[in-house]
Formats: sequence, structure tokens, C-alpha cells
Amino acid sequence: MKRILLSSIFCFIFIFVFASCKPKETYSPDFTLAEGYTLEGDRITATLIGQKFLTVRDFLICSDAVTVYSDSSGSGYVEGLDADIPLKPGENRLILSFSNGKLTKDYNLDITCISIQSFSISVNNPNKTYHIGEAFDKSTITVTAVAEDGTEFEVKHYTPEYEFSYLGKSVVGIELDGCYESITVSVTEEYRPVLDESYSADGVSYQILNDEAVLIRAEDKEGFFAVPAVVLQDGKEYPVTKIEVHAFASSWITGVIIPDSVRVIGDQAFADCMALEWVEMPEEMDFLGEFVFYNCESLLSIEIPHGIKGLGQSSFRNCKAMNFIYLPETLKVIGAQAFAGCEKLSDIHFPQGLLTIGEEAFRSCKSFSTVVVEKLQTLGDNAFADCSELRFVAVGTVETVGNEIFSGVKNATVYGTDGSKILNQAKAAGLKAEAVSEHAYCIASLPTEFPIEAEYPYHETKIFFLSEGKMKMLSDYTVEYPKDACGYLSATIRKDTFSHTFTLFISYTEDIVMDMDSRGVHYTLDSVTGKATLVSAPEWVKPSDIYQPEEEGLFLVPTTLWRDGKMYVVVYVEENAFDDTKNVEKVFAPILIKES
Repeated sequence: MKRILLSSIFCFIFIFVFASCKPKETYSPDFTLAEGYTLEGDRITATLIGQKFLTVRDFLICSDAVTVYSDSSGSGYVEGLDADIPLKPGENRLILSFSNGKLTKDYNLDITCISIQSFSISVNNPNKTYHIGEAFDKSTITVTAVAEDGTEFEVKHYTPEYEFSYLGKSVVGIELDGCYESITVSVTEEYRPVLDESYSADGVSYQILNDEAVLIRAEDKEGFFAVPAVVLQDGKEYPVTKIEVHAFASSWITGVIIPDSVRVIGDQAFADCMALEWVEMPEEMDFLGEFVFYNCESLLSIEIPHGIKGLGQSSFRNCKAMNFIYLPETLKVIGAQAFAGCEKLSDIHFPQGLLTIGEEAFRSCKSFSTVVVEKLQTLGDNAFADCSELRFVAVGTVETVGNEIFSGVKNATVYGTDGSKILNQAKAAGLKAEAVSEHAYCIASLPTEFPIEAEYPYHETKIFFLSEGKMKMLSDYTVEYPKDACGYLSATIRKDTFSHTFTLFISYTEDIVMDMDSRGVHYTLDSVTGKATLVSAPEWVKPSDIYQPEEEGLFLVPTTLWRDGKMYVVVYVEENAFDDTKNVEKVFAPILIKES
């Protein structure tokens, strides 16, 4: 019995000691700091001029979750890359906390804020010239600031604003604490970097292969950058034909020009470039890699070059600011999640030869309202899931249809061929499904009203037709309606043999002060009923600030008047209102009842 007890105690001690000696799991977040921020041990420091707020995105790139605490007690915090971190003049002591979902790691974030009255720029090298795409050389200037107490000091950390994208004079601007100063420099040559022994120039690494150059690494670049068309090595020119995998990933570039010599851009070449706002692409290319612009949250728009046949997986995923993209007619495949999370991407034109839209390709594109696709071989699972603003979907014949195409879509109407899988998917999602017959026109939406001073709202006209299994939206049509008229009017849309007449309301609103509008015409207003009567016109009617009729001598009675924030409907014109008016030959009174 003693032996059993002693053995049990020994085993317990062994297990306890073994568990205690087992190494603990550690966590070291992988992140990149912006220029001017210094990391020493677990402490990040920076000195900022005149900033009252800061966001995590301003100084940090990291794929892990980040939370900023106001102090070690955690009493106040902000979470998210775009959340404002309030700063006060002097010392700001914060805690920057990273998390990978299991473990956390904290850093002290110490920021000194200095308020200034003014600053000046001294040019140390007035003869300095630049190449297109070259980075601005801060050593050529000295920035001197005057603090609020009158003391002067040299500013070391600032971000110059410039784009050396064309030959000639170019402005370099600096903004500090609401003050702005600038200098002018000369851009004299195309960018033709000379490679050193390690095949690098201006902090960018290249590789020479088969008499061509490949841009390998440029992750330390920031601001604007122009990829050179050629590089020089030992006096020989090498055209830059490729941007390698990860080349600019997680850099702080804001804009980039890619020359026509580049034919290939590798996977993740610009991934996580969160400050990148614009990209000028070649007119023609051969290949764009997967995840190529993934998580470029500031990218506004882009044109995909002709020759690109496929967009790989997650090519533009989470480009949250992008509101426009041009897809070339050569495009055949849109890969899985290619545009997922592009929340501001508006309606796009799908090329005629498109064959495949991958799974979740446009998931959470919350600004999509209309989708028109001629014909497809494959439409992947959840292709348009969670497109919450989607209202019209028109798709021709599709050979293979995935599951839950419209998951999370609430108010769309789907148009397709009779008995098609796409219509069955729409019905399963609780959406309205409309079958379009061959060579038939389906009127989905027409405008009901627009102001007289505006053009006809073509974007509100949605008319679909099916031809040889291909779905199209009516375009290049004409709209006929009376131009010098307002109220309820008849309008006709015409295209080839198709025509359709409908009623729309053209509003004409004048603002009035006291009882007179911009033309000098007098009205009486009934505040109880909200009705107005045109009482009299002056000897000479002035031109309207809103709309001037093309027909000379025509007076348009407005449909409504606005005074002190209240609207009045003009329902009557006094019989003798224009008797003494010399420049009015005809009066048009609007029809205010639709049935009339």
C-alpha cells in the first residue's frame, strides 16, 4: 500500500514538474511603422506637429487586431484602423495592444505633440532636378517651425505632398498644424535608374533575366512612385517587364505609374498597400496575379488593361473605397472573391465574352444596384451575396449555377430566361423573378420625376431584352419629351423598332422672398392649404435663375414655390396677370394632375 501511495505521489510530482517546465506560447505581432515612428523594445515613440487626432492606419500596417488604450488601466480605448485617437499638446502616453485571436502583446505608444504658429522652408540645393517617379530628397530643404512660445526648431518628421509624374515644373507641398508652404522643383528626365552591384537603385531591388529586368522588392517606398520603363546596368539598358510577387506589399505608396513595358504583375504585388489611392496601368498586359490589390482600402478606381483574360482570387478584395473599375473585353474569368468587400463599387460593365464569375466574387458589394451579364458558363456560389442595395439583376443563359447566389439580398428583381436556374435561385431567396422571352423587351424601371433644370435621368431607365440567349440592357436610345414644359408630361423612348410612351413629372421650383420670385413675379400664398396663386408680373420679366426656355417670349409657370423652408403648389394664374408685361407672348401652366 505504501509503495502504491509513494508511486502515485511521485507520478503527480513528475507531471507537475513536466507541465511547469513546458515552454509557454509566445506571440510577436508582425507590423510595419510609418516614417518618423521609432520602435525600441516594447516602446513606440514619435513627435508630431499640430495633430489633434491620429488613426492607427496613419502610422501602422498590421493584419492582426489592434486596440489603442488611453492608459494602462484600460479605462478608455479605441478599436479599428480608422477610429480617431484624440491627442493633446505635450506628452501622450498610450497602450497599443495587438491580438491574434488567442494571445495579446502590448506596446507603450508615446507621442509628443507640438503646436506651432508658423513654419518656413529653406532650399539648400536650388539646382536639384528630378526624374519622373523619383522620390523627393528631403536633404535638399530645411523646415523650420516657430512654436507657440516663440522658439524655433527644425522639423524632422513631415510628409511632403508631390507627384513627379510629368516633365516640367512640379510643386512639393508641406502642411503642418493647419499651415501650408510649398516649393517648386524641376522634373527634367524620364526615370532611368542605374543599378548598383546588388542590382538596386533608390531603395528598389531588381533582377536581370534574359535581357529583361524584374522589379523584386520595393516595400520601403512611400508616397508616389513611377515604375521605370528601363534600368541601366554596366551601361546596358534592360526593359522592366515584370513586377514580382509581394514587390510593393505593405508599403506606404499613395500612387503608382506602371509603364507599358510591364506585362506581368505577380501575386500580392500591391497587397495591404493601405495608403494607395490610384494606379495608372499599361494599356495592355498579359497577367495580373492573385491578391494583387488585396486590402488596398484607399484605392479609388482602376482600369484593367486590355489583354488580361482572368482576375485571380481576391484580386481586389476589401478595396473598400473603390467606386469604379473598367473591365476589358478580353476578360473571360472573374475569380473567387475578386471584388468581395468592395463596399463602394458602383455598377460595372461586364464584358461580352465573360465566361465565369467565381464564388463570392462580388460578395458585400453594398453599392451595387444593377447587374447585367449577357451569358455565362459558370456562376459561383454566393456570387452576389450580401449586396444589400441590389435592385435589378439580368442574366442570360448560364450553364452552371452555384448555390445561394443571392443570399442576403432583400429587394432585387431578377430577370432571366424562362425556367432557368438563376430564376429558381431568385425564388428560393424570396426575390421577385421575371422571365424574359427571346427578342422581347422587359421594362424594369423608368424615371417618374426630375427637375426641369436637369437632364433626363438615364441611369433610372432599366429596359432589358434577350437575343440569342444573351441578356442586354437597352442603350443608345432617344427620349422625346417637351423641353419647354413642366408638370405631368408624356415621354417616349425609341430604339430601332422599339418604342414605349409613359408619363413623367418635370418639376420647376422657384424660391421666393416675401411674395416675389427671381423673375420679379408676384404670388399670394395660403399657408394653411399650401397653395399659391400667380397674381401679377412686372413690365419686364427677368430671366429665371432656374430655367430659361428656348422659345423666346415663353413664360413657364412653376409647379412649386419655396419660402422659409415650406413648399407651395402653384394652382392658379390670375386672368390679367400678364396684361402689362411686354416680353411675354405665351404662358405655359403646368398640368398638376396625372390623370389629366
